[in-house]
Amino acid sequence: QQMLYHHGNGTTGMNLYINDNVLVAGLYKSGASDFISTTRIEFGKWHQVVLVYDSNAASDTNTFRAFLDGVEFITEGQGSNATFEATNDGLHLGALIGASNLNGSVVSTTGSYFTGKLTRFRLWNRALDTNEI
Repeated sequence: QQMLYHHGNGTTGMNLYINDNVLVAGLYKSGASDFISTTRIEFGKWHQVVLVYDSNAASDTNTFRAFLDGVEFITEGQGSNATFEATNDGLHLGALIGASNLNGSVVSTTGSYFTGKLTRFRLWNRALDTNEI
């Protein structure tokens, strides 16, 4: 696996990684996990990848969406495992540092280095809507 983004630990977190040339976006919490993959990612060209997590405490709904080159390939909503708890664990780009959950299995070794290039990483304090992506 090649880790693009990881925030959390082996129990709770969110990540984005490439596994056997397939882009995988995942949320996991206390043993429950949602890992959704899209078609194979084409190497040798630039891609835009966007993860959106929207937590609405007032209505107790959560939505996790992922986009590849502007096309949404996952929407997970209420009733799924689309729950993310804030952690004091680090946010890492391009490598796995510490523990994470990959395809439902806890991995606790540093590595899974991304062999490409990352540019224009942005972290927003609100959920972007589809028109902003």
